Amino acid sequence: YMQAIGYPDLEKHKRDHRLFVERIAKEKAAMAAGGLLSLDLLRFLQDWLIGHIQGADKAYAVFSRGQEKSRLETVLRPLG
Repeated sequence: YMQAIGYPDLEKHKRDHRLFVERIAKEKAAMAAGGLLSLDLLRFLQDWLIGHIQGADKAYAVFSRGQEKSRLETVLRPLG
């Protein structure tokens, strides 16, 4: 969907998600090998929830709404 609407930060957004998945996989492997849940991981997750979801995802949502409004106006303009 981001690609379809021409979201300008698509590559950064994809990279952020890839890094998130890589980090979680690394932590999962460490815990499977007997490691403990680290405070560092909890901070990382907190930063993700606050920084990414409330920042990057919100920016994407705002852009998306603007694109949808623009498309709707283009469709309705000939009718008005």
